[in-house]
Amino acid sequence: MALTANTPLTFIRGEQSEYPQAAAVVYEGAILGDNGSGYARCLVAGDPFVGHSMEYYDNSAGSAGDNKIKRMRGRYRLEVTITSVAITDVGKAVYASADDTLTLTAGANSRVGVVERYVTTNTAIVDFQTHEQSDANIDTSVSFIWVSPDGNDTSGNGSFSKPFATITKALTLVTSARKTIMAMPGTYTEALSLTWPSITGVSINGVLGHGDGVTIKGTTGQTDVISINPTVQTATFEATISNVTVDAPTGVKGITFNNTSVAQKINLYLKNVPIEMQTETDKALDIVHTDAANAMRVYATGQKNIVEGLLYIEPKNTGDRFDFTNYQFDGGMQFGTTTIASVSTFKDCILKDAGGSGGQDTQILVSMSCYSLTGTTYAAAALNDFAANAAEVIL
Repeated sequence: MALTANTPLTFIRGEQSEYPQAAAVVYEGAILGDNGSGYARCLVAGDPFVGHSMEYYDNSAGSAGDNKIKRMRGRYRLEVTITSVAITDVGKAVYASADDTLTLTAGANSRVGVVERYVTTNTAIVDFQTHEQSDANIDTSVSFIWVSPDGNDTSGNGSFSKPFATITKALTLVTSARKTIMAMPGTYTEALSLTWPSITGVSINGVLGHGDGVTIKGTTGQTDVISINPTVQTATFEATISNVTVDAPTGVKGITFNNTSVAQKINLYLKNVPIEMQTETDKALDIVHTDAANAMRVYATGQKNIVEGLLYIEPKNTGDRFDFTNYQFDGGMQFGTTTIASVSTFKDCILKDAGGSGGQDTQILVSMSCYSLTGTTYAAAALNDFAANAAEVIL
């Protein structure tokens, strides 16, 4: 159905701006879509979502663009009606099928936001996010590539309203101008290892919600869930993963970080990235340092995130830096035995008691406020929680 009267909105927060109006009537509170020519109208299923109308406008006797609609834009929250919405729907995508109808069914509808909080029967708070260009222009005008478990790799284009279904697909479309992948909550079971593009600055970012988080799940038979091994570069290479859980089946590594071909320093940033493994002996993070002439660096900041498998670090350059803050290493860790003054730093971490092996007396190990854990018993960190040998500094 469609609005036939003004419907004042219950705002939580947001900002306002103007958008040129099509030659039509728009009611206060209407969900707005872009008609494909750059003009706002009462949303029709499939339109790029451009906000909510703040007032009543009648431009039916005029020409497109004669009037401008004051609208809510950007990212904002509203308390809205969604038939049959339940508390278990928090974090799910929300779609519009008309200017007054929201649904949790994708179909040919327009994606408009995410359920942020359940209020009561048929009522929820939705976190809306608008588009400023039509979907036809999204691919070249916006740096984000969106994915969602209910997206589509065939009909999607990587926009917020038409996301892809797999991160595999998103990675194939990364360019130097469009290299930020935004993953909506849910589980992404990837049929093949995710091969990181050889473009610096690429990031995979989980969108946080009150429901499920974002999980990238591997498949039996893969070598690893995520493989970062870029081709030759002319400057420092950087990759980022944030707010994502990596889930590897038995015999599959979590993340492989490799500098075999890059011929430059390479940096990996992990932000709030738990790694779930089926055994403690499978490598959760495998740092493969083949080219000793160039440094490798890992900067991992967590929220007491658990790394269930083995952390393997192979230092080979004096510029190597491996920094971990607020992680719990249930599978222990192993260091390579190269004689090199690399620096590995652990801050506020929980370690597997006596779970360390490898290392060499020249390698520098810094521990700050770390503890080992056996069952429910904590103890001050000792060298054998990290490695068998190192130039140890425990603070």
